[in-house]
Amino acid sequence: MTVLDDSNWSHKAWMSVVDADLFEGLLLSRVRSGHIDVLEWGSGKSTFYFAGLLAKLGHSFRWTSLEYDRGYFDSDVVPRLTELPACSVSYVGGERREPVVTSPGGSGAARQQVEFIVFDHGKLQPFLPDHPEDRTVNMDGYVDWPVAAGRKHDMVLVDGRKRRRCLLAASQLLQEQGVTVIHDAQRPYYACAYDAYRSHLAIGEILHICSHMAESELRHLLTEVQGQ
Repeated sequence: MTVLDDSNWSHKAWMSVVDADLFEGLLLSRVRSGHIDVLEWGSGKSTFYFAGLLAKLGHSFRWTSLEYDRGYFDSDVVPRLTELPACSVSYVGGERREPVVTSPGGSGAARQQVEFIVFDHGKLQPFLPDHPEDRTVNMDGYVDWPVAAGRKHDMVLVDGRKRRRCLLAASQLLQEQGVTVIHDAQRPYYACAYDAYRSHLAIGEILHICSHMAESELRHLLTEVQGQ
């Protein structure tokens, strides 16, 4: 079932209640030895809820969030930075418009880190018929930044722009038992990127999960998460 009415969506993320709860279960299942490394394309509500949840539960984590719209980031994300444990903001390709408040974090700050990597591509709306130019904006840096960083992740959330390309990039970034989750997976033009993974499944309402695990392992993981 496709959920497009955001009045029915979760307080945790811009997802349906079903999908946000499922993502939360998957997130907690990937915490190994008390630590998790998460990558997210698309900053916002999910960043604050899920990183905040990991902090509340006392897990060690590093959460890297990439945002393509600096105007949105400055207006909607910056005022909330103090809600997070120790966090940093890096603007790519330009100076900050104003000082960024970086939360000092508590005693666990060294092991609970949120980093934002912010690009300045503007409010892209390629899905609108009168915005054809938005489809051709060069977003190579936004897509490729995590690959250049060379770090492996336990979980990747693809929920920004250029999702097909981000899916492909994420296939290079997973730990052995890691998973990539894409939101709005009902869009058929993302499907060709799933072949970059060993296994993939449609889950929840409009999510898709990809991994280099065998399909039997991935199905077992989902059974465990859904049975919690």
